[in-house]
Amino acid sequence: MMENECLIDVEKLASKSETLTDELVEFLKLKFPESEIEKEGNNIIVRSERAVSKRKIRLYLKKFLHKNELSEEFKAVSGGGNKLTILKLAITKEETE
Repeated sequence: MMENECLIDVEKLASKSETLTDELVEFLKLKFPESEIEKEGNNIIVRSERAVSKRKIRLYLKKFLHKNELSEEFKAVSGGGNKLTILKLAITKEETE
């Protein structure tokens, strides 16, 4: 039985590309080999017998976004409790000119 669980809402990322969420699952599996990571709908669930800090997961989400050149478009934020959310950043008018 896995006690420690963290939910990552990837709905905004999935709306850009379905393959990105699969790549994120694989990326997290490499970073947390002792954890069970699965995708359920628009969520990725990280389960582990040992505590995995939300801060560490968020750091890897940021690294993934940066590696895929998405850090200008998306941001990983805490969703309260054991939840993280990947938000789509609003593009300001100056950036489009």
